[in-house]
Amino acid sequence: MSCAIERDEAERKQLVRGIFMLTPSLQYTTGSAISDEALMEAITAHRPEALTEFYSRHGGRLKSVIGNVVHEEGDADDVLQDILLQI
Repeated sequence: MSCAIERDEAERKQLVRGIFMLTPSLQYTTGSAISDEALMEAITAHRPEALTEFYSRHGGRLKSVIGNVVHEEGDADDVLQDILLQI
């Protein structure tokens, strides 16, 4: 793995830990000017604000679904973080 790829992966993991382990809001972004498809393209382009928007829109719902399966908030947080690292 090249140094640049390793650095990018380390930055991405740090970003996920710093942003996504916040308690998600139950209020979702609605009427946003950017579609989910455009948001995913921005995430693919490694734009941190896109990850923040994705989490704002979907983090609460994802954590709720995960919580229904694992039944422990800490475990739900871990699973959510793993999912977000794969995005």
